[in-house]
Amino acid sequence: MDTSLFNPENMMDIEELVKNAKGYILGLFKNNAGGHDAAHSFRVYKNALMIAEKEPSCNIMIVSLAALLHDADRLDALGAIGIARTFSYGGEHGRSLDESIQHFYDKLLLLKDELNTDTAREIARKRHAFLEAYLEEYKEEMGIRLPEES
Repeated sequence: MDTSLFNPENMMDIEELVKNAKGYILGLFKNNAGGHDAAHSFRVYKNALMIAEKEPSCNIMIVSLAALLHDADRLDALGAIGIARTFSYGGEHGRSLDESIQHFYDKLLLLKDELNTDTAREIARKRHAFLEAYLEEYKEEMGIRLPEES
């Protein structure tokens, strides 16, 4: 992790920037109940900081602000949260179950190959496997062939 910004003179500036970004996110998404709400942004932020701790060359201020301001959110689209967000968004936009399931094939299952750090790829492996297991269970319960298998 790049600690050149972490000296007593700059620390307050970083903390203030992050605090202001969090406040901006809370205001921006206060009425959003879909998958892109403030909680989503804060999960992205948490994931980014977790990755930053294991990536020695990153600049923590850039990672913090980029995550809060919604850059670097692929991990939040995977796993249980990704499934919940997919159906939340689908419901909010009038998508059927089949249309929401198609989103798994159009986007979610491709995300693990688009990550940039070893740490993110490691986290994504588990979440990707959960998506695959969910789709298998969905297929079994529905007793149908999924769109990509047609």
